[in-house]
Amino acid sequence: MGKTYRSIKTQNAWNKARRTEREQRGAELGIDYATPYDKINTAIQEWGDQRQFRNLRKRQLQKDVENPMRAALNAYTNNLVFGDGYQLNAQDEEKKNLVRNNALPNVNLVVVSDLDLRDLIRNQILQNIDDARAELKYQLQQPTPDTQEILMYLEKAQTSCDEWFQKIPVQDVKVATNLVSSEDKLL
Repeated sequence: MGKTYRSIKTQNAWNKARRTEREQRGAELGIDYATPYDKINTAIQEWGDQRQFRNLRKRQLQKDVENPMRAALNAYTNNLVFGDGYQLNAQDEEKKNLVRNNALPNVNLVVVSDLDLRDLIRNQILQNIDDARAELKYQLQQPTPDTQEILMYLEKAQTSCDEWFQKIPVQDVKVATNLVSSEDKLL
C-alpha cells in the first residue's frame, strides 16, 4: 500500500540527520551525549528543530498562496503516492558493494531525496521565470531593449520544466489528459 507525500514523516528523517550531525560534531568536541545534561540539551535542540520545521512549512504554504505556478507544481508533488520499495539504478558492481556493506538506503531516504530533487528543479523554474520577469521590466525602460538575456532565462526555465515533467510517469500523463478531455466534452 502506498503513502501520499503528506502522510510520510519527512521530519523524522530530517531530525535523524540533524541528530547524527550533532553527535558527530559532539564526538569531535569530546561530548558523548550520555550525561543527563547532554540528553536535556539534545532534547531542547530537537524541540527547536521541530519548531523550525513547522515555521518553515508555514512559510512554504504562504509562498504557494503568493505564486500560482509554485502552487501548481507543489499540488502534484504533494499528492504523490509512494510504495514500500524502490528501484536501485546502479551498476552491478556498485549494487553488490552496497548489499555487502549493508549500505542500501531505506525507502524513506529515497522518498525524501526524490522530493528534494523535485523541489530543487521547481525552484530553478521559478527563479528563471522571476529573472526573466525582472529583466523584461528593466528592458522595457531602455531606449533599445535587448531580449537576449530574457530569452536565456526563459530557455533555462523551459529546460527545468522539461526535467520536472520527465519525472512524471507516462501513465499519469495519460490519465490526466483523458480527464481533461472528458471535462472539455462536458462543457
